[in-house]
Amino acid sequence: VRCLAYTLALLVAVYATFLIVWDPPNDDGPLPTQGGVTEVSRIEPLYTRIASEISGRDVEVRCWSESDWAERSEEVAAWTHGKMRPDEWTAYVSYDHERANFSPEICRSLGRWAYERRWPDDRSEIFNFAWSVKVLAHEAQHLRGIDDEAKADCYGLQAMPAVARGLGIGEEAARSV
Repeated sequence: VRCLAYTLALLVAVYATFLIVWDPPNDDGPLPTQGGVTEVSRIEPLYTRIASEISGRDVEVRCWSESDWAERSEEVAAWTHGKMRPDEWTAYVSYDHERANFSPEICRSLGRWAYERRWPDDRSEIFNFAWSVKVLAHEAQHLRGIDDEAKADCYGLQAMPAVARGLGIGEEAARSV
């Protein structure tokens, strides 16, 4: 009886700690669905379609405004107890693996080509665009259920041509990205 009481007390303490510590980012509220290059927080339909195709299920991609991204960044840093610092990442997948959340920079870089058909003109923009394609491909792997970062990177790199094609880039250029 004493052992059972001790076990129950321990379980209650662990559960209570879990409830206090486990406070995921506030990234699941309603947002408008809107494509294009814009600075408002939104559900991005084109990136959502691409991520859904790669992950093999219905998922959602959210692009955040600068101010909302700053809030999400603080929440993610708190949620991960500082393991994810805002200056080290540009996207994350929600705790329930239903949504990928992208920084404004990633969405802008993808949108310049996808919506404005403006190909990057200098090395810095080319790097940022390739990085953004990689981020979308990588996060789609997490949405697919792959939690391991190395595996998500490996499969994400392989999915980059599919992402580029989904953005409207021709076959040869998609392979070069």
